[in-house]
Amino acid sequence: MTTPRYEPRDPTAPAVRKKKGKFKVFLVFLAAVIGVVIVVNVASGGGTQTSTGGAESPEEPAVAPVEGAVAPGIGTPVRDGAFEFTVLGAERKPRIGDEILAKDAQGEFLLITATMKNIGDRPRSFAGENQNLFDVSGREYSADSTAALYLGDAKSLYEEINPGNQVTGVVVFDVPIGSEVARVELHDSAFSDGVSVALGR
Repeated sequence: MTTPRYEPRDPTAPAVRKKKGKFKVFLVFLAAVIGVVIVVNVASGGGTQTSTGGAESPEEPAVAPVEGAVAPGIGTPVRDGAFEFTVLGAERKPRIGDEILAKDAQGEFLLITATMKNIGDRPRSFAGENQNLFDVSGREYSADSTAALYLGDAKSLYEEINPGNQVTGVVVFDVPIGSEVARVELHDSAFSDGVSVALGR
């Protein structure tokens, strides 16, 4: 009886060992890649936290001076966009108009008289409805453009002003009786930042 020969298996043994060796190299490479990814993520995460922390700290001192700042008062020229505003005074009335056409306030009317000078290089339109009033509690009031019509010469509904010209007009607000107003915020347009003028009580 002839003994079986297993010679075909011998050549395969080195091949298996080579495959195992390549697999080990692949595992080492994969582990190295994962390690690099982890290190990069940690490093970038730390950088983000540092930059975020750096961004938060300057914001706190930047807000404080704005809150504590005192707005210019009546008679002081201020600018927003292409307009230079000068508030001339404020007056309260329960009713505006004449004997024939008049309007009563829900509370009382606060009439802000101001000059609007076009300091730009092209015509600009001034609209009273773009102006805002704030009381000492921070409550905001919008202008009453309809009430301004009863003044006749309010010039705050819609006024076209050429460069270098100025107009004196009245912006009307309907506020609670005896309310303590703090400031009026004047705007070149509905989209401008606005500039505040302190009114006092």
